[in-house]
Amino acid sequence: MPSADDAGGMTAIFASLSDEWEAGLVRDTLLAAGIPATIAGGFTASFRADAPGRVRVLVRERDLDAAADAMRKAREDAANIDWDSVDLGGDDGR
Repeated sequence: MPSADDAGGMTAIFASLSDEWEAGLVRDTLLAAGIPATIAGGFTASFRADAPGRVRVLVRERDLDAAADAMRKAREDAANIDWDSVDLGGDDGR
């Protein structure tokens, strides 16, 4: 459902996720791409009830296409990581 943002534009739901951690990853990916984004509903999503909440990632309506492109690029970039060449820490498994 669109709503007005502080700049006078309209915001829209870009994604609806099951927890705040996932929504935070999406929001941070969008922010890194220069797309203003926020999350809503994190508090209620953590409830364990018959009707759990969802966490929504909100962007300006005019940024919906750019947000989709940014997430598509992030998925492609992640798929192309050569994990054998990534140093994840010491040899002792830490």
